[in-house]
Amino acid sequence: MGNIVKLAFGRAKPGHALPKPKQCSECEEPIETARLQVNPSARRCIECERARERRHSRELQALRDKDIAIIKG
Repeated sequence: MGNIVKLAFGRAKPGHALPKPKQCSECEEPIETARLQVNPSARRCIECERARERRHSRELQALRDKDIAIIKG
């Protein structure tokens, strides 16, 4: 939590409004303000984005595993 607060304070500029709250497109929970300050176009909260990245990584690994050719010598 401390890192998120530091990030939020580091990105917030005096006189600038914080981004409007948005809902995650997957879980429909509010997206963290600090995340929106860094990436205003974010469509997913941190938890859902991490889950999506893990799924994507597993899918890529499965494709790579299928591309392995066995060569008998």
